[in-house]
Amino acid sequence: VVSDNTFAGNIYDAISAISSAPFFSSNRASGNGINGIAMSGTIVHDYTFVRDLTFVIGNVTLLYGHTFAADPGVVFKFRSNSGMISAYGVFDIHGLEAEPVVFTSLADDAYGGDTNGDGSTSVPHAGDWIAHRYSAERDHPVATSSIRSAVVRFGGGSGSIFGGVVI
Repeated sequence: VVSDNTFAGNIYDAISAISSAPFFSSNRASGNGINGIAMSGTIVHDYTFVRDLTFVIGNVTLLYGHTFAADPGVVFKFRSNSGMISAYGVFDIHGLEAEPVVFTSLADDAYGGDTNGDGSTSVPHAGDWIAHRYSAERDHPVATSSIRSAVVRFGGGSGSIFGGVVI
């Protein structure tokens, strides 16, 4: 559990979760290289992304046989040219009209604020990040997942994967 903390003045990420996914709640970040929760690696247990700091995605794999969810209002920002979520397990995204789940570029300040701390220096562009991909594993069909009330912006930036969401 990472709860009720203030992260300030760190040179890189406010929080870095590599192949781990603890519960996050009521955290604050400012003046860091990245004012968010940087995630990469493989998550090997059931997990729900809850609304807290912005999740900054490198390359995250959600394994088959597990259930993943994103609560309303969760913001995922992806690192340029490498950011991707590969969902082999169930991944249910259940936003609300007033609180969508957002998938966007790290350069996009419209959702989750200025996560990369550069003011208006960086500007998001189509193809800034790769994709949110639902995939089959060898010997396993794609698990039943759902996307409801989501916003997907500035994705699809790979020569072999086309679209912000790939099914």
